[in-house]
Amino acid sequence: MRRYLCGLLLWASVQTPLLLAQTPVTAASGVSFVPSADHGANNADGTPVVSNYEWRYVPGAGCQPVPAVDIGKPAPVAGSILVKPLAGMGTLTANCNYTGVIVAVGPGGEGVSTPSDPFVRSVAKAPAAPGKPGVVP
Repeated sequence: MRRYLCGLLLWASVQTPLLLAQTPVTAASGVSFVPSADHGANNADGTPVVSNYEWRYVPGAGCQPVPAVDIGKPAPVAGSILVKPLAGMGTLTANCNYTGVIVAVGPGGEGVSTPSDPFVRSVAKAPAAPGKPGVVP
């Protein structure tokens, strides 16, 4: 486990500058992630180690906070979990950068993913005004 965490920290330290420089996704409507390694595991008393997952929005500067979304415990398909549509995306502050984290929640605590790539809720652009009308006799 210690080797895994050291490797994860090394990967995160290398990836962080890359994540900060990425262009935000503008048409985000859901989230995909690899489930916790404990997704199907049980505690000694038979209770699941992972009871559910949450998606937590991480607002950028000047963005309004958004409540976490309980996404339950969907079954993985081909090794990943896809949640689409994702509640709360429509309530994000328009044209603000966000990231998000997936949190595995269980009776023993929480496991938090590394942050997602940045994304933004873009608002539909209003059309440009037409030219000045001319009055015709």
